[in-house]
Amino acid sequence: MASYFSLRSTQVKSELPKLERAVSNRLGCLMVVVHLSQFVEGRTRLNLLAFLSSKRLESLAIDDFYQDWTAGKFGPVSKMLAADVERNLGTLLGKWNVKNMAGFSVIRYGLLASGEEIARGMMARRPDVMSSLNEVVSEHIRMPLKSFLAEVHSQYPELFVKSGLGRQARGPPLSEGTYLDKEYDES
Repeated sequence: MASYFSLRSTQVKSELPKLERAVSNRLGCLMVVVHLSQFVEGRTRLNLLAFLSSKRLESLAIDDFYQDWTAGKFGPVSKMLAADVERNLGTLLGKWNVKNMAGFSVIRYGLLASGEEIARGMMARRPDVMSSLNEVVSEHIRMPLKSFLAEVHSQYPELFVKSGLGRQARGPPLSEGTYLDKEYDES
């Protein structure tokens, strides 16, 4: 008779490839988002891009890309995304402090060579994923952050419950030239 431990060990081993595949898909998709963006300025923008990407990927039956979204001060936040970014800084992702177009100091995320390799591999394996993610990125990457926040807020207000945006996100459409203050870019 097999012991509980050996049965449990067998179950864990059989689940390992599925878990590795999920992590691989999740990181692959994240690397594609950053690759298509060339770079992403600020954690808020990274969260918003990943959130909209996760919504788009649901239609492709990719359910292992960040699904743990909760309401945050400036919209949807994923603890899994934050953990993946932190865990892969210096190996797949780079993080630099730069001044954005509005003159504010922000965090810029970009891919290192190994991250680029993962992104290219994912795009080659799944052109449908690349195409879907490209739609999200091309539509939003250069959009002023205030406008991006307002758009996401209009579609998913429940994820702005703790929002510090107040009337700014609920008001009239924002002009294309608006940028947020330092707090938005660094949150």
